[in-house]
Amino acid sequence: MIKSVKNFIWNSKKLLKWIPVIWKDQDWDQVFFYKILRFKLKCMAEYHRKHGHSLNAKDIAKQIEICVMLLNRIIEDNYICNALMQHEAKWGEAEILHKKIEHTKYCKIDIKVPGLNKKDEKTERKKRYQCYKHSDYLKKQDIDMLFEKLNKHIECWWD
Repeated sequence: MIKSVKNFIWNSKKLLKWIPVIWKDQDWDQVFFYKILRFKLKCMAEYHRKHGHSLNAKDIAKQIEICVMLLNRIIEDNYICNALMQHEAKWGEAEILHKKIEHTKYCKIDIKVPGLNKKDEKTERKKRYQCYKHSDYLKKQDIDMLFEKLNKHIECWWD
């Protein structure tokens, strides 16, 4: 009887911790999956750091925290801002122009740095495109690293 009361209290506390995460969950994109995974991994890291019985509990917590760090970067999604920092320092900040397409409800979006001549504009666009590709590469690299670490270690994260 005492054990079932303790279990009820323990499970109730866990449920209360999860409510804000689940409450904000949506099904339309991967960020919500990443947020749930991050929350679960944070809980696991905390458990291993504070209550782990295995000899390598601290190492397990560190492995999990690396995954949490990667998830933070993936969720924040600052890859394009980081990739454009040096580019914009050299070329200037771009303006986003919306041009309505006649007889439709759609707009054409154009990204331009004001004040550039035609030759520089062409070079800037090419370099900007390289920044976009690089940001995609960096994000993919973090996602790959996250799932490689999960694949390599997850079966060892038990107490």
